[in-house]
Amino acid sequence: MNKYEKRVAELGGVFSGKGWTQPVTLSEEQLQKLEKEIGFPLPEDYREFLKDYGGYGFWDTVFSFANMPDRRTWWGVGTFYGVIASSPFDLLMRHHSFVDNELMGPELLPIMDEGGDHDPICLFLGGDKKGTVHLFYEEEFDFPYDYSNLYHIADSFDEFIQMLRPINDEEKRQG
Repeated sequence: MNKYEKRVAELGGVFSGKGWTQPVTLSEEQLQKLEKEIGFPLPEDYREFLKDYGGYGFWDTVFSFANMPDRRTWWGVGTFYGVIASSPFDLLMRHHSFVDNELMGPELLPIMDEGGDHDPICLFLGGDKKGTVHLFYEEEFDFPYDYSNLYHIADSFDEFIQMLRPINDEEKRQG
């Protein structure tokens, strides 16, 4: 296991793959193949997480950040995508879906859904925002993509995962 084991346990992470009896772990060779397929190296912190925790969900877990769309004070998180063929949580399928449909450029990698399975949380893999985490708010998307619908969440994957916390009952009532 890696440095994220304790954090995943604190957040109540559960493997979300239907039909699988255990989480999907990735070898170094599989990670290199993934990087070749998407055309960018993965940031080291996300790479380490993905080795053991692709396909993990964090139910009743939230994050919050400034300048929220819809003026919400928190957002729920869903499932981290992994290399899980034939799964709705497959990282490559999600990436190709957004890139092939020209919703985002190849330097932006959807890594998780925000809980409602529509607004992905993404990681920049290239450019001046490399390594940063953003919410891709689909309600504000318009062709051609210019990323005006991106909301900065964290400067790194490590920072993002530390922002996650269980939602409390008061927040649930406020919706």
